[in-house]
Amino acid sequence: MKHIYRVLIIATLISCGKGESPKPETQKPEPKPNKPDVENNDPTITGFSPESAEAGQTVTITGTDFGTSASAVKVKFADGDDITPGKVTNTIIEVNVPESAKTALIAFSIGSKPQMKTTKEFTVVIPDPKSAC
Repeated sequence: MKHIYRVLIIATLISCGKGESPKPETQKPEPKPNKPDVENNDPTITGFSPESAEAGQTVTITGTDFGTSASAVKVKFADGDDITPGKVTNTIIEVNVPESAKTALIAFSIGSKPQMKTTKEFTVVIPDPKSAC
């Protein structure tokens, strides 16, 4: 009887080892959502408003692919100093007109991208000193 059990155990072990072992299931990676990569798209300007303002007032530049980092954006009115905007979204840049601003195209750069300029001039309004009284 012991001999029969041994034969059955050996036969079971041999039959389990035959054939191919099951392969583990492989999962296909889920497709990534089709969203634009702002870092790789060139920003575009669609306009700005107001078209004229006094120093200290806010100008909003509109367009696409600006990103969201205010520290990455530098704005210039004429040949003035670089100004960091107060607010940046993917479609707007808000910046205060500096005291040194002159009537000219508004230039700005985002990170390492080339400098861009508006197609229209921004007009600096000089307040009438008489109206301040």
